[in-house]
Amino acid sequence: MSLICSLETGGKITPEEAYRQIKKLWKQLKQTKKAILDDPQWKESPPDLPEE
Repeated sequence: MSLICSLETGGKITPEEAYRQIKKLWKQLKQTKKAILDDPQWKESPPDLPEE
């Protein structure tokens, strides 16, 4: 995200392009979060750790 903002600030991409790219990254983040939370592995309780 910082790279996109820097490119826009430096005039290498337009504000509209920066917005489009950030929106695309946000959608990917939401999809990844959903995939992780829907994974049954993450719904199990963590294993007990052995006592030291």
